[in-house]
Amino acid sequence: MINENNKRLINIMLIICVIPFLVPRGIMETGGNLLNSILYYFRLFVIFFLLICCILYKIRFCMITWLSILFYFLNIVICIIRHTDTSADISNFIYVFGMVLIMEFALYNDISCFIKNMAIIIGIIIVANFITIVMHPGGLYTDSRGWKANWVMGYYNSHIFTYLPWLAFSYMYIYKLRGKLSVMGIGLFVFTICGIYMAGSKTSLVALGIAFIIMVFSLKAFKLNLPNVFVFFIISFVISYLIIFMNFQENFSAILYKYLNRDSSFTGRTIIWALALKSISRHPILGNGNVSYNLTTWTTTQAHNTYLNIMVQQGLLGLMLFGIIVFIVSHKLKQYKEHPYTKVLTIILVAYFVDFITEMYQMPHLLFCVIFLAYNIDKIVDLMPVKFDKDSKTIKKKIKIKI
Repeated sequence: MINENNKRLINIMLIICVIPFLVPRGIMETGGNLLNSILYYFRLFVIFFLLICCILYKIRFCMITWLSILFYFLNIVICIIRHTDTSADISNFIYVFGMVLIMEFALYNDISCFIKNMAIIIGIIIVANFITIVMHPGGLYTDSRGWKANWVMGYYNSHIFTYLPWLAFSYMYIYKLRGKLSVMGIGLFVFTICGIYMAGSKTSLVALGIAFIIMVFSLKAFKLNLPNVFVFFIISFVISYLIIFMNFQENFSAILYKYLNRDSSFTGRTIIWALALKSISRHPILGNGNVSYNLTTWTTTQAHNTYLNIMVQQGLLGLMLFGIIVFIVSHKLKQYKEHPYTKVLTIILVAYFVDFITEMYQMPHLLFCVIFLAYNIDKIVDLMPVKFDKDSKTIKKKIKIKI
């Protein structure tokens, strides 16, 4: 066991360790090669240091940590087999490996304090991003692709992948302190919607809108029991299939144009999807590694659909592994389906699944933070008990988890 004084020192250490993994994309893209090199080697040092700490404290990694590492290591192996560029995949592997190590150590030390610190640190980044949007509504800088709509958190379509984990950390800590979704919690969500709206990401607004509706109806006044997370995952996958393979969106083209100012091609995404399907047909089982899609005016390296992108890069093997991760997490959350933490994490994961339909997830290390929290819900419920109101009928249920 770690005594209280050592816990405080380790909490400070974890803050220092997490900083190089949370440096915003805007700073990375404008900071130059020297800054990027310093942060890269700092991350490697953090991984090496935490591995030694885990060995000394005899911390056993949970299943989801091993699966997360395997998922990104598989992508590197396939890139090597297919002789494609591995730099982006090695970077993602370092990010994810580092963050799950930090999460493992935080769970062993003081997960409550870590969740609070993550909410504060990411919140500072989000506020800075919001200020730059207000001051420079047309964009803060032009990236290497020649696109202008970039701010502290990078290109506008990627902002939601910082907001969602921030909401997860923030809401879990709010429930710990207050035992209910307070006015502050609603305010954070409204602030998030305003930030996404000002950045101009319509698809992210749809994801947040659906998540907000589910959040409202999951309050105790409505007594809505949320379906299993894996059900939402399957629904998202089926919708992706209908759109990509059957052009299902053509039936709603007028609605898409009127309310989202999008045509039925989703701003050219159907062209990218067609190219992605050709890539999948070449190597359907193991994938192609990294693929570039050369369009008329620009080039992209993502398929703008998470499921399609995984199949392009890692084939059916990678998609099955990702589905297994979601299924295991879903099973864990099901054991505590009435608990506020479960509802928070379910709603955040649903927002991810909605955005998966037209975007490849970014900031993977933050996504796997949410997945890590969901997998370890049984431990977090005990280590970070919710402060329930006197009028609340919610009861914490301790259930033995077999997985």
